[in-house]
Amino acid sequence: MVKKRGNSEFLINFNETSIKPFIKGMNKEIKRSTKGINKSLDSIRKIFTRYEEPFCEIRQNHKGMKISIKLPDVKKKDITLNITSNMIEIKASTVLYEDEKRILKNYYRIINIPQCSQSKKTKAEYKKDKLEIKVPYTNLKKEIVVS
Repeated sequence: MVKKRGNSEFLINFNETSIKPFIKGMNKEIKRSTKGINKSLDSIRKIFTRYEEPFCEIRQNHKGMKISIKLPDVKKKDITLNITSNMIEIKASTVLYEDEKRILKNYYRIINIPQCSQSKKTKAEYKKDKLEIKVPYTNLKKEIVVS
């Protein structure tokens, strides 16, 4: 409710009944003005939230670990590897065409590696839809303590 208090002063009394229509009108205006933006954001969100976790086989021994990951129909240039001291992050994407529809497939996987691994000496190779990653371990010397 607005009350005039002199020539140029207004006293605005905000209460629940007076502000509800204002908020309702603002919400309608925001929805109307951002309708196209929301559609674009929804399509982008669908692309980034739809991913598959690829099949992964991990083998370890005292020398290191060997990771085999199946990435069907993915080209080598579409694979991104991010290797840190404690994990390997794999991202890959491909476009498939089924029944004249374009389908974007995203693959994503995080693999934790032990602290004794030498991440700087990690080697990766991609052949026939299969990514092979070899992570060597540091040589751990066993010390025998006699008491």
